[in-house]
Amino acid sequence: MDMGAEGGEQPPKSRTLEWKADGKPVMTSEGSELVTIKADWLDRRLAFAFALLGDR
Repeated sequence: MDMGAEGGEQPPKSRTLEWKADGKPVMTSEGSELVTIKADWLDRRLAFAFALLGDR
């Protein structure tokens, strides 16, 4: 029995996360490959740590 989509197994799709502060987006991430910082005040160490840990 195949419970997946027709055509066999599909590669996992990375999810997009939006990080917010006070209701405003400050950072977005697509998997651990692409991280975009939108706020000047955001500590870059947070984005670096996220990139090292990844989105699992």
